[in-house]
Amino acid sequence: MGSIGSSVLHNGRPVLQSYGIDLDNLEEGDRVGVMRTREGDLVFYVNSCSQGVAASNIPGNLYVVLDLYGSIEVGVTTHDPSTLSLPATMTNLRSGTIMISGYGILTNGRCIRHEYGQMNLDELKEGDIIGIIRKSNAELHYYINDVDQGVASKKVPARVWGVVDLYEAELEESLLFHTTCGLHAAVVNGGKTAHRP
Repeated sequence: MGSIGSSVLHNGRPVLQSYGIDLDNLEEGDRVGVMRTREGDLVFYVNSCSQGVAASNIPGNLYVVLDLYGSIEVGVTTHDPSTLSLPATMTNLRSGTIMISGYGILTNGRCIRHEYGQMNLDELKEGDIIGIIRKSNAELHYYINDVDQGVASKKVPARVWGVVDLYEAELEESLLFHTTCGLHAAVVNGGKTAHRP
């Protein structure tokens, strides 16, 4: 399920022809978000304004797939997005944030591990899939193309929101449903940051 222009697509086919603001008219600095509500509705946001329900009965577990060109950072934060004043990048936050950037793991804005995993995020190609999960033992793991990259962090709080920072990117986002990873997804900060509450 995704949104292109002012249409909502499911598996590449329009399911709503006229939905919300036309995304083709967005300007630099505009923010686009998408979230799965507790009720299972998929809602898109433009500049923090709900565009209404795009789809219903969305499964609780899903992946976000981003078609992009540029750089990407992925992680989690303990900061509730509804009360957070979004920084230019989540790696600027000095508390409650764990991110992967390139090969490195950053915690609260500081690099704590220079070489993590088997793949540099800056080398991802269109169609590559990034997953992140906080396991029941409080460990944070990243997955690239369904391959577990190992423990990125331990003692991760139970309540976190997923974050994706994009740079120099043309963003088209789609949601793919998966039975083992993720709960919600929202792209915010002018299409440069996504979080998965």
